Amino acid sequence: MVGKDPHFLKSITPLFQTLYNDQIGTVNEQTIVRSFNVVKPSLVRIFADEISYSLHIILRFEIENDLINGKLAAKDASDAWKKNQKNF
Repeated sequence: MVGKDPHFLKSITPLFQTLYNDQIGTVNEQTIVRSFNVVKPSLVRIFADEISYSLHIILRFEIENDLINGKLAAKDASDAWKKNQKNF
């Protein structure tokens, strides 16, 4: 988490540019911050970014809550997942 923090990355950018001058010598701080903080959903939860992972947990909680409270039948859970996942 520290390694993805924009303040940390901006402070370490000059070191990156020195060590990897050929690859990123002219890349600006904002581009480096963005490259470390990519938001890209994954079908595999453990490979998802922080945003997608958190949304997965929220969606799962909502579906489980509906199941426990009788608002959703178990046979409809898969459809609820697919329907709500599209909103992400």
